Amino acid sequence: MTAFELAAVALGAVTGVLSILSQTYLWQQKEYRLDRFWAGLREGQGSLSSHPLVVLAMLAVFLSWLSFITGFGVSVEAVGWIALLFFVGHHAWRAAQRGILRPEFTLKADAVITAAAGLILMMGHLLLAPGQLFTLQVATFIFFIPGIVAASVTLVNIPFDVRKKQIVRQATRARSSRTQLTVVGITGSYGKTSTKHFLEQIVRGSGRRVAATQAHHNTPIGVSLDILAQLTPDLEIYIAELGAYRRGEIRDLCRIVQPQIGVLTAVSNQHLDLFGSQENIEKAKWELVDALPEGGIVVVNADDPRLARRAEGEARPLIRYSLRRKADVWVENVNFKPAEILCTLHLKDFAQGLPIPLASEALLGSALAAAAAALALKIPPANIARAITSLRPFARTMELKAGKGGATIIDDSYSGNETGTLIALRHLGRFSQADKRVALFPLIELGRQSPAVHRKIGAAVHAIGAKLYVAGDSYRPELGPGIYEKDPKRLARLVSQNLSQDTVILLENRLPDVVRNALIA
Repeated sequence: MTAFELAAVALGAVTGVLSILSQTYLWQQKEYRLDRFWAGLREGQGSLSSHPLVVLAMLAVFLSWLSFITGFGVSVEAVGWIALLFFVGHHAWRAAQRGILRPEFTLKADAVITAAAGLILMMGHLLLAPGQLFTLQVATFIFFIPGIVAASVTLVNIPFDVRKKQIVRQATRARSSRTQLTVVGITGSYGKTSTKHFLEQIVRGSGRRVAATQAHHNTPIGVSLDILAQLTPDLEIYIAELGAYRRGEIRDLCRIVQPQIGVLTAVSNQHLDLFGSQENIEKAKWELVDALPEGGIVVVNADDPRLARRAEGEARPLIRYSLRRKADVWVENVNFKPAEILCTLHLKDFAQGLPIPLASEALLGSALAAAAAALALKIPPANIARAITSLRPFARTMELKAGKGGATIIDDSYSGNETGTLIALRHLGRFSQADKRVALFPLIELGRQSPAVHRKIGAAVHAIGAKLYVAGDSYRPELGPGIYEKDPKRLARLVSQNLSQDTVILLENRLPDVVRNALIA
């Protein structure tokens, strides 16, 4: 092997490892689901236009092979080197910006990495021929790594799906054996996690033995593992957050958790690209209601017109809640009197000085949903009212934090959706500080509605006089004037300049940790 070939192997090996790690990271972020991965590729952050060096490398590989096949007078090996160096440059530039992009090393991620490495080594041993187009062959292997990792995910998913089904069956049996357990299922396009978190606090404060799905565990495997870990013999109430990307997935989750109470927080365009239509989202969320037993209690947000319409004529006992009506919460077909719902009387005053650390209508709505669900659990209103005064928000959901330089930080970086983002911006507008800033990671999986949604967000930002900082370069025309920066470290430096007590910053959607760390004291 010549010195040039050895150099090509060394560069190709390092670049190949980085490519395998980054591709596995992307698949892990999308839960190893092809539909979510493909949706990500269609968006600005995942499109090839966001990675110009990769586009140039792919073009060089294509032209090299075309020249070799047609005999066109181009130094094929030289162009192969150019392609390889473009791949190297892409990964070096990204590593300098964001560090090495790698997955959390779980058993599944390790299996995908091992399978991809094995396929590449096997193919390389069979196909690489020193002395003839060697560098071009190395560049071509790097070109195909995304496809090789995708094939590895497909292969690894087979045994993991088998194991997943076994775990789901075990969890379903464990739940079925607990005939005295009361299960509350919570779903909606947004507000699920906060409602679950608040309800758990209220129930625990009443002295009942309660557990809730941890963090963002809202898929069949996540909920099943949670059930197997938390369903102790003395447990009285289990609160399950139920998520979905397609119709039928809430129904499947309900077969596992078998809820007697269903809470529906809201319906919006979250994951619209995967559901296919707003109607499909609405039908998917209502699968929770359809899964309730006869006599099961439905708790529904009456401020959501889609849910309010579907609730009309519902035969099951129904609790509706609202932030917009004087009655706040009213009850139908269950043994609660509207006059007993004392806990809701002060909810609208929370943001006006009462000692309850909840910010924005979004968290107030989740607190109200939790109060209504607690009534369905027959927790006395006085206990609910007492617990509400000490509720704490879920981490990174409209958390008020002290920032560096005396700034105020509103940390809403747990996740993002259109309604929640617009509510957070309205809340930011209520602050008296003149220096208002918004650090935003654009919303994902909105399909054709993405441009319109980001136009609304951009208009809301500028309406309150805030300065916009965007992670990446997506939706620049829609979001409008601001600072757009692909390098997270540079974005962190820019947004953290000249902080003072007159500064308030909203962190919205899943921003890189380096940005949060640069701002929070």
